[in-house]
Amino acid sequence: METPRLHVREIDVLKGFCILCVVAIHAAFLADTAIFRFLIDRAVLVFLVLFGVTSELWWRRSREQESGATRRWYRGRLGRVLSAYWAMMTCWWLIVALWHRPDNDMTLAWPQVIITFLGSAAWVGTTWFVTIILQFILLMPVLRRVPGGLWSIPVLGVAALSTWATAVFMLEVITAGKVVFGENVSDMYYYWAIFPRALWHVTAGIFIARWWHARVGLFAMGLALVVTVAGAVYLTLERPVFWDDQARLKQLAVLHLLDVPLAIALLGLARWLPLPGIVQRALAWCGRWSWGIYLAHLLLHEVARIAGFDPTIHSHLVRAFYAVLLFGFGALLAVGVQRATLALAAVFPPARGLAGTGATRAPCSE
Repeated sequence: METPRLHVREIDVLKGFCILCVVAIHAAFLADTAIFRFLIDRAVLVFLVLFGVTSELWWRRSREQESGATRRWYRGRLGRVLSAYWAMMTCWWLIVALWHRPDNDMTLAWPQVIITFLGSAAWVGTTWFVTIILQFILLMPVLRRVPGGLWSIPVLGVAALSTWATAVFMLEVITAGKVVFGENVSDMYYYWAIFPRALWHVTAGIFIARWWHARVGLFAMGLALVVTVAGAVYLTLERPVFWDDQARLKQLAVLHLLDVPLAIALLGLARWLPLPGIVQRALAWCGRWSWGIYLAHLLLHEVARIAGFDPTIHSHLVRAFYAVLLFGFGALLAVGVQRATLALAAVFPPARGLAGTGATRAPCSE
């Protein structure tokens, strides 16, 4: 059996905060405000930093069982990510197949169905996050071997340069994506879904786990806050005109680099900010269910989008109500799926070869 999972409360709390931000992004709540640009809209990238943190913590706990660790990593992580994702996409394709509105341009296409279940669904909202997570799951046994000590600075420098260059040369990345994979998906998908764009985030997460075991001290939190705020002020004062593509891409690159100090600051705040107990417990609960909430609320959001609902044309009151609806549906469906999974597992126990692998554990609960 695996070493028992080490619980770091602030990780759950920050995940909970981030999933609320992701729901707000899809509901366009507080869009076009500074808090949206520099905090809410960065939540998915902070999730990638946390992926690096939790992945490194998993490998550190598994060192005493190095034999077979890679196999257990792939079996456990891919099983948890893909099972919930496949369930969500099955529902989505069933809805598409049964949707007969004349203005609905989505139709059941088997090549797209097959690609979807292989982990790429460019035509379904922000599922690029699933695609990039799958890439990092496959890469993690290699990434975790990056050296520490004095090598930390050049390793982080290379990772930061990779993310910066991917953002600055976004147009070239998109063009190359079209040449290789065709033009039947959104241009931005070729940028969102490639792992070099988030190499800085995940690598930094690995070192956050190594340096502080994800428990950020007051000094590191304060320094990260200063860097984050200074960067936000700089980007606000130097915001380029809309038609200056190159300047806007350079600003996007700076935003990506700021995601790491933002994640460090938020981890520190999750540890040191004296939140009421009920708020901490609520955020931690959301964090533990964040994967299920993400997929389930995205399903409802995509159905609403196909039906023609656009939250950006409505008032902030309507957007807030829509955000509550998305979150409520996501939470209920995530919990319901786990309960159904556990009930089925009780009726049909897993085969002996799966015993102890976590096969009956709901992937949405971590």
